[in-house]
Amino acid sequence: MSQAKYIEEPWGSALEATLQGDSSLKAAHCWSVACSGGLDSVVLLHVLKRLADSSGKTLIALHFNHQLRGADSDADAEWVVSLCQRWKVPCVQESGDVRVITQAQGLSLEMAARECRHAFLARSALAHGAACVALAHHADDQLETLWWRWMRGSGPEGLQGMTHTSLSPADRRCILWRPFLSLSKETFRAYAQTHQLEWREDASNSNVRHQRNRLRHELFPFIRKAFGNQGLEGPLRSCELIQTEHALIAKLANKWEADGDEAAVFSSQHRGLQRELIRRALIGLGQSPTYDKIERLVDAAQDQDVMMAPGLKVRRLERMPLLKAVAESAEEVLFSTVRQELLLERDSGQVPFDGCHILWKRCSMREWTGMPSPSHFAERFDADALGARICLRHWHPGDRMALIGGHGSTKLQDLFTNLKWTSIQRHQAVVATDAQGRIFWVEGLRIAEFAKVTPATQCIIQWRWERKTSLG
Repeated sequence: MSQAKYIEEPWGSALEATLQGDSSLKAAHCWSVACSGGLDSVVLLHVLKRLADSSGKTLIALHFNHQLRGADSDADAEWVVSLCQRWKVPCVQESGDVRVITQAQGLSLEMAARECRHAFLARSALAHGAACVALAHHADDQLETLWWRWMRGSGPEGLQGMTHTSLSPADRRCILWRPFLSLSKETFRAYAQTHQLEWREDASNSNVRHQRNRLRHELFPFIRKAFGNQGLEGPLRSCELIQTEHALIAKLANKWEADGDEAAVFSSQHRGLQRELIRRALIGLGQSPTYDKIERLVDAAQDQDVMMAPGLKVRRLERMPLLKAVAESAEEVLFSTVRQELLLERDSGQVPFDGCHILWKRCSMREWTGMPSPSHFAERFDADALGARICLRHWHPGDRMALIGGHGSTKLQDLFTNLKWTSIQRHQAVVATDAQGRIFWVEGLRIAEFAKVTPATQCIIQWRWERKTSLG
């Protein structure tokens, strides 16, 4: 029976088409919904409950209390729980003092809140067997994101905006689903009025001291009044075009990296591809891929030295690796740019890397007979969380890691200081990252939270390493 029958609104058929076109969402027996209690998430919860009831799926609501608005934050949490009880939707909630985490880890308030929220959403969804976390982002949110990134000078990676589905930044096994990304805020209000829904208002969303709120409440109304809806619909169409074109650039970059020494030299590539390759190389060094850094490296002559940050001068090469550290003096301690890509698609493998010999083996949970508990020279990871491609490298300035059992991420420099590691130990230790640049293992430290084995794990990577001499 068609699910659109249960959603009479004009956009019901589009929602059904999204579900039919994504096999993982369609086949899932459980969906989870991030619900703050605001208009957008309440509408999303109501719509997905109707769909879940009609298709025999389980639905759970997830609420994270950031504790940023005192009693109002607590009241929001209580209201969401009460709403879910009335609608007979199981609700999972958690609280986190984001301000304390901000001070402890040196993150911005927005970044700390985002990390805590996404970690909770992914962890809770996977623990309850949900295939995805549905988010209530809509076209107005997309427009804000695009405009904000445009003002910051983002490239295609940023200007493609949010996508209907993506992997959680906290755990790659968890899918983030944005079913209403093409709908306007007014559509949400109309739906809520039709179905007589109630919601909580967050006063901070109206405070124009926050820059994104100034876009929403001052700039966009001015554009609509001066140029009509086309003044804001055009950027959304551009977003869809950029998504497709960036996918092509990413595919070409993947091939160039995979070709290694067989690839055509960097300087002969199209500038658009050069920018993407440099962007990836900077991320691999733990550097923020800003416009200025990318352009300086693209324009640099072969073997030219370019200062990227205090203590990090790099030389741009013609093939992989594109960036190599250089010293101003023999005594200067460098952040090594030695790196090696590793594909985990085979059943097993081993690789020597800068004095450390790493061995890995893939096995399913069914095949796994019980590896010994992780030791000083052995670990185990969730294979799906890591993905098929990882990178081995060393510590870089600004590196951060979210350790297992912790809250948010911590600078490696602070972890090393707490362990009283010498400078040599810090620079010798091997660091492993996933394809997104997230650190999941540092030689001698605990593993990352997102890479741990959980009850939902289907495939395991057994990981061992050996050294002839100890670090330092």
